[in-house]
Amino acid sequence: MILLLGGTSESLDVADYLTKAKAPFILSVTTDYGAELARPHAVHVSEQILTPATFHDFFHRASHYTDHRCHASVC
Repeated sequence: MILLLGGTSESLDVADYLTKAKAPFILSVTTDYGAELARPHAVHVSEQILTPATFHDFFHRASHYTDHRCHASVC
């Protein structure tokens, strides 16, 4: 699983590349607007602010990511 931190047009270009390569990834954004922009570029978009306090829980839930599907509580 690849975690792509969004928020720039370059991250959307990377998301397009990963999608074309069929690489499993989660595109993480922090706002509703960021999620709206990200959804056409990624199957799995996580909208939340990742902080030191939330990293562990996020990655624990993301560890259930298998077979190009995203665990519902992550995405």
